[in-house]
Amino acid sequence: MTRDRITETIGENEVADLLGISVAAANFATGEYTNSLGQTKVGPSVTLVLLDTESDLTVGEGSAVTLGDDTWHVTKITVSPTVESAAGLHSSSRIILVTDKTKQSQPLGQSGIPANPSGPHTVNPSSTFGLGLMAYNFSIVIALSLIGYIYGYAFDEFSETELLQATLFWYLPLVFGIYGRTATKIKQSMDRGVSLQKQLATASLLVRFTGPLGLAFFFPFFFVSKGSALKVAVVGAVVWLVLLEIFFVGIWPSL
Repeated sequence: MTRDRITETIGENEVADLLGISVAAANFATGEYTNSLGQTKVGPSVTLVLLDTESDLTVGEGSAVTLGDDTWHVTKITVSPTVESAAGLHSSSRIILVTDKTKQSQPLGQSGIPANPSGPHTVNPSSTFGLGLMAYNFSIVIALSLIGYIYGYAFDEFSETELLQATLFWYLPLVFGIYGRTATKIKQSMDRGVSLQKQLATASLLVRFTGPLGLAFFFPFFFVSKGSALKVAVVGAVVWLVLLEIFFVGIWPSL
């Protein structure tokens, strides 16, 4: 077994190929980040943008990032001011990442076992985030397209009853897509070390002003820490389907 140490240096707003994963570095600053032990630290940090999955994460010195089959360790971050010259804006800010590439064929019949099962916590942005966002975005696009067709292009072709019945065709995919997309973004932030409580702090203030309606809107997001974005999307769709039924049965006839 041999191990090759690979070092990559990425400057501000530059793109690098980390063993097949396209990563850009941006937003060099001093702020909070999560190290490889799962501890929240304050110091030089940078946002790594994963171009293939449309996700990003904030790292600092001591962070560990798992990309595909490889774990990259952040060894140094240099934050420098942006300087304007005749050639344009320039910054010498940079991040240095190191990984050990093991050259060893896996024996047939053996499964990969980490050297340290209880080893350091790493931030692992899954490619399923990108696929999930695509699915939820597609759901929203379908809903908006149906809204445009039903209430714009073909509005005169539908009776009032048919328009009410057609509501479900765009209503459910729209709610499903919004909740799924938002939950995915929340999960990505949680992977970067931003707690769910911190992300929903603003939501709690909105609930105070909007009452039961606000509570109904934010209720599905409390499932984020216990399940997938898909679960949040399904719960959100069910909640608002019930509210729609209440509106049609209890309120609409009196209008």
